[in-house]
Amino acid sequence: MGALRTAIGIALTAVILYLVLVALLFGMQRRMIFQPDTRPITPREAGLPAFQSVETSPGIRSWWHAPADERAPVILHLHGNGGALAGRAHIFGDMAGWGFGVLAVGYPGYGGNAASPSEAALARTAQANYDWLVARGIAPSRIVITAHSMGTGVAVPLAARNRAAGLILESPFTALADVAQRAMPYAPVQWLIRDPFRSSDHAGALRMSVGWIHGTADALIPLSMGQKLFDAIKAPKCALRIEGGDHDHLWDMGAADFTRREALAMVATGQCATGPASEPSR
Repeated sequence: MGALRTAIGIALTAVILYLVLVALLFGMQRRMIFQPDTRPITPREAGLPAFQSVETSPGIRSWWHAPADERAPVILHLHGNGGALAGRAHIFGDMAGWGFGVLAVGYPGYGGNAASPSEAALARTAQANYDWLVARGIAPSRIVITAHSMGTGVAVPLAARNRAAGLILESPFTALADVAQRAMPYAPVQWLIRDPFRSSDHAGALRMSVGWIHGTADALIPLSMGQKLFDAIKAPKCALRIEGGDHDHLWDMGAADFTRREALAMVATGQCATGPASEPSR
């Protein structure tokens, strides 16, 4: 009898500890997902004196660089979950150096911006930035939406709702909930997550050319997950599979050249430069 009571006590303790862990994960999940650099760094301070800080919606500032001419692509860029715009300054500098227009989207709660980040807040911000471009006379046929990591979860539904020349996704996922579930296999993440970013739910609605970039050594979002999203896209698409590429360092491993080439082709022809039937190696 004593042994049974001990076993029951251990089981109850384990259940209570598990429930406490689940409660903590639910309460702290946004701190785990969104990891902003909150410092209000200006483009000039980040080494981009040719960029302007512009208010695209109340309390939210993004970084803008005008295109070299009326035919150049205009990039609408959505970054990942960590840091802020200043940490991607070299990428924006490269894009501007190609003669492209660049609107680097500032997120709520990042880089000195007002409000707090969430999937809904980022979706509103992305739409406001798209609308800001259109209101300034940038035709949708010149806009190329680019995104990295968590930003792809914002970019896919944005592209599904709006017209653009194309969409380029770097290190994308099927859903952020799937990424979290992989990291915490014993937690009921799919039931608890407040910001699921379900890109795969919107992939079939894309009607523009899509470029896909993924590294084979991505430990955060495995190539197989990116491949699953790629397969769900029915629009014309092209891909760059980077051997040995990890999650955060693909830009200088071929992603920059791919982005430049495909953006130019998408604006000029509405198609991928490497052909609409291009597939990533499995």
